Amino acid sequence: MKKNLNILTCFSLILIFFTFLAGCSREPEIGEMVLGGWTNKRGDSHVYLKIKMENKWEASVKIADVTSKIIQVRGKASGKWHIENNSLVLTVFESGVLKVFKKNDTSFFEITKLNDEVMELMDSYGRIITWKAVRPKKGQVNLNIVNSIRMEPFTVNLNKLRSRDKDRYLCLNLKIILKEFMPGADLPKIHPKAREAVLIYLSSLVYKDIKDLETVKGVQGRIKSILNPYIGDMIESVEIDHVIVASTIDRVEEFLIEHSLKARIAKKSDGKDNKEEKVKK
Repeated sequence: MKKNLNILTCFSLILIFFTFLAGCSREPEIGEMVLGGWTNKRGDSHVYLKIKMENKWEASVKIADVTSKIIQVRGKASGKWHIENNSLVLTVFESGVLKVFKKNDTSFFEITKLNDEVMELMDSYGRIITWKAVRPKKGQVNLNIVNSIRMEPFTVNLNKLRSRDKDRYLCLNLKIILKEFMPGADLPKIHPKAREAVLIYLSSLVYKDIKDLETVKGVQGRIKSILNPYIGDMIESVEIDHVIVASTIDRVEEFLIEHSLKARIAKKSDGKDNKEEKVKK
């Protein structure tokens, strides 16, 4: 009797275990799968739809050129959504683009296809509208769109006004901020000669050209002008987030190690700022 009871207990535990596994591996519901960002091209316009938690949605209609760079924002809209009988129901509360989203209108879209890449919706006229997903890769935690390029740090010998002037080395770390792109568009590639052009410019500088905050701002503007032709005139601004003038090669090497990719990742994880020798401001 005791043996049969033990067998029954073991069987019950196994059944509970597999039931738990089945619950963990369940297919996501439609309401979960539609969450996130979606894009759809309509003529010369791009519609970006963001379906949010708490049954809210917002959208923007923009015009982009052939490079996917935003050249005009037509308007925005927002409202509520829910799933009903395999249909996505959108209700518009606010709209600045009445041709796309009519204010106070409720539309039913039958979901004909839905996966990690696309969402196909059929409207009341039988037309299929295809939305492409804009989702983070595995490991990312948000849907922020990356629109900047981090360049490797620059180190050059500063020019001398007189031959007897002591050697100084300019070390700077910069980031390129790009103009607004459509969600999901690929970032532009930097031409290999772009870095060389910046190095030539920086090597022509003397100490007084980067001695304070105002002169550093001027350098940022000049670097933007140099880089823009190499990136299709897509730069919004150039940000120099760390600059020093070193008097020894050892300090230059420390700067390069500090701003290597591995060091930047570690610094970001720790959330700690190392004390560093900065240009006098």
